[in-house]
Amino acid sequence: MPSPVLRQCAAVVRNANCPMQEHVYIARKSRIIRQTLLIWLFVALQIAANILAVPTMLKNNQTWAAVFINVCLGALTIPSVFLFIRYYKQSVGKRLIVTYNSLKFIDERSDGSIELANSEISEIRLVENTRMSRLPWVFHEYFSFADAKGNKIVVTSYFMDLSEFWLDPLTRKVDSKKLVREERAYPIC
Repeated sequence: MPSPVLRQCAAVVRNANCPMQEHVYIARKSRIIRQTLLIWLFVALQIAANILAVPTMLKNNQTWAAVFINVCLGALTIPSVFLFIRYYKQSVGKRLIVTYNSLKFIDERSDGSIELANSEISEIRLVENTRMSRLPWVFHEYFSFADAKGNKIVVTSYFMDLSEFWLDPLTRKVDSKKLVREERAYPIC
């Protein structure tokens, strides 16, 4: 039977040979396209309506109908495109690195980074779209991690969903009891 000191030395040698494990998440183009398909469908619908239907309405002196169609579709497409731009800027060119003890968010464009130790996370906020919403941004949501110092990491759905985050084996030290859910009709980050 080996002594406790030998067992401790063997554990140190075993851990010294293993590099620190980390998982890196980036915003994937396929995920962005899949989530924004409905947004671009509404944009295409407004363009098609302006090309096909509006000239006919104007020719028949139905200006009110052309204005009504553009106001209705614009009320959906303008916030949709604005939401897409905000999520895109928050996601592209950035990496989320998950380790056993910390979360790190790196902005490759500005060379800035935010690192939060898992033990220092004071709040996890999930902002979801309203259930059963039929709005073009139905698939958009984000979650954020904050510590007591005011540091905050915002992870959009272009990276991953919160359920995917919890499935990562390195997130075991993040306390899920600090989760706060919030539903919004317009989940802007």
